[in-house]
Amino acid sequence: MVETIRLTQGQEASVTEKDPALKHVAVGLGWDVRQVDNEFSGDDKQADYDLDASAFLLNNFGRIRHEKDFVFYNNMRCDEGCVALTKDNQTGVGEGDDEIIEVELKEVPFDITRIAFAASIHNAIDRQQNFGMIENAFIRVVNKETDVEIVRYDLSGDFSAFNAIILGELYRVGSDWVFIAKGEGYKGALGEVARSFDVNVRGE
Repeated sequence: MVETIRLTQGQEASVTEKDPALKHVAVGLGWDVRQVDNEFSGDDKQADYDLDASAFLLNNFGRIRHEKDFVFYNNMRCDEGCVALTKDNQTGVGEGDDEIIEVELKEVPFDITRIAFAASIHNAIDRQQNFGMIENAFIRVVNKETDVEIVRYDLSGDFSAFNAIILGELYRVGSDWVFIAKGEGYKGALGEVARSFDVNVRGE
């Protein structure tokens, strides 16, 4: 049985070294909303949080080529079809992956050298929500054909100042694909993440 490679922030690991023929991976993101104690009733209550996963297909300059390289809830598949958002759990309730982005590694265009994966809280600024209100956040890469988890990064640390996070990236080294655990926070929600990759954001 293959053991999962567990990473901490800044660490990286190849996802194709042990299986060069690996073609199809699922990048799963998950989280839980912290239980809030209701002092009047004594009950635990979960606030309404809508977290979204997104992916950015980037060239050597760290930028998208065009808007279709930004995969998110309003554009669930890139032009080539090699990166697609296939699961969207708006509440985070339930076990396992809350959102899944599938990547066909062999089909990624050669001018795409990195794929960044982000999680963001929808309407976070209006609702005054941040990642300090979220717990057990993770990102993992799974062999889609065998359902074997290859690598995993469990987010740790204080992210209460941020409402969007780049959790990790897949980047190309020749014919190899490497995953790096990022844990990079943003204060301006998904729009700020998108602008950092040269996406023309018309609305938040």
